[in-house]
Amino acid sequence: MTFTENRLVKMKKEKTYSKFIGFVSRLGETFLEPGKMFERLIAEKKGFLEPLVLVLIFHGVQGALIGSLIAKIIITIFAFLGSLLGIQNAIPSFVFVIPVITAIVGIICTLLLWVILAGIAHIIAKYIFKGVGSFTQLFKLYGYASVPNILAIFATLLMGVDFFAFLGYSLVLCFASIFWVVLIMVVAVEKSHQIDPGKAFISAFIGPIVILLILLAFAGLFLSMLFGGISL
Repeated sequence: MTFTENRLVKMKKEKTYSKFIGFVSRLGETFLEPGKMFERLIAEKKGFLEPLVLVLIFHGVQGALIGSLIAKIIITIFAFLGSLLGIQNAIPSFVFVIPVITAIVGIICTLLLWVILAGIAHIIAKYIFKGVGSFTQLFKLYGYASVPNILAIFATLLMGVDFFAFLGYSLVLCFASIFWVVLIMVVAVEKSHQIDPGKAFISAFIGPIVILLILLAFAGLFLSMLFGGISL
């Protein structure tokens, strides 16, 4: 390999390393200084790839871990019943694909929520509070709200080790994860649409909850009327 080729390989490695360090740095900033990071991302006009990767990794892993926990519980139940009834190999084979299914379902549900929540927040911030941001920009920033899910992942790991011993710690971590997700979403709306934190909180949290509750109420009313009509 010539000197020029060596130099090119070295520069490529340095560039890859620099990108990785930048990626890790943004993960830390998401926790500590989301406002400054979002301002820089907006100025740099970052694309969809990084937030999409974050959503796929964090929620895919979380879904797989939840599936593993469910599979562990099912295996324990079937093993107990098998020993009680004297049945060998009582564990059904389908339990081993549960983590894959839950990972896929978790990713799909997260992607749908990503679009819905960003859409609701954008409509409220732009058309009610007269913000100046775009849905596309807010949608990208919302992807970084997946980062605090690392706390929920750690909580699930603890429950997998010993469910009852670490249940309290796991609940604290899950609540902390939810709090941080909401905080990041509020900051994302504030920076993307340039509105004050109070209006951003209504757009990112209060508004979507109210709308989703109204939709659930209508769905419940529709189902009650449907099944009530059938019973008649």
